[in-house]
Amino acid sequence: MDSTPVWANSILPYVLELSTPDARLSEAIGALRGWDGRASRDSAGAALFEAFRLHLIQETFSDDLGAHLLRRSQGNLMVSLANLMPEAGSPWFDNRYTPEVEDRDATLLAALEAAVNDLSGRFGNNMARWRWGDLHGAAFENQSLGQSGILPIELIFNRGPVEADGTIATVNNTGYDANEPYSVVTVPSYRQVVDLADFNRSASIHTTGQSGHPFQAHYDDMIPMWRDGRYHSMLWARSAIEASAEAHLALTP
Repeated sequence: MDSTPVWANSILPYVLELSTPDARLSEAIGALRGWDGRASRDSAGAALFEAFRLHLIQETFSDDLGAHLLRRSQGNLMVSLANLMPEAGSPWFDNRYTPEVEDRDATLLAALEAAVNDLSGRFGNNMARWRWGDLHGAAFENQSLGQSGILPIELIFNRGPVEADGTIATVNNTGYDANEPYSVVTVPSYRQVVDLADFNRSASIHTTGQSGHPFQAHYDDMIPMWRDGRYHSMLWARSAIEASAEAHLALTP
């Protein structure tokens, strides 16, 4: 359940060293300074960092790569940015379409300003009220009728989106497509802890439920547990399974 984006460790130190006369950007730098580094659903810092991360990719590479190549490579460019950060004067930071020669700090500030404007337009000017979960949600689509294109049918079979912790490059990998932020497209769909000394103490969880019937209680009752990092016991002994059974399904020819 570790929701710490590894890229933050490579990028944030350079952001926190910035100084600017712009009060709004100074407030944003302060918000990132107070962030605990985790992409938690209630975190304003996580929302700001993820928006900043995407705008930083745009500010650094869009003038050199062009729209088509940028779209194809956005998912990998954060690694390149981490490698570029020590080179304050790297030509990648300069925007070839401006008469000025931008360096790393100018590019960081431009990306931060774009992120602040983006989130202010979405959620208002009070940074303390921004939340990562308001941007980042996981939806669970039934792979047949849930993708029918018929809204009343889809509403029966699909669940979510639900606010989710984590992001790209976290152990709790709830990644999203950088070209279509911030909706979750990948999740750790199954978690399991096995006690090899006593299998009856093992636990697991997956994303939705144990029933394939959308009107049945166990169709989606595991979603909150999965999202919050909780588990259910895995019963191995026949006696424990029979004692815990709430119903039986009989299959007859």
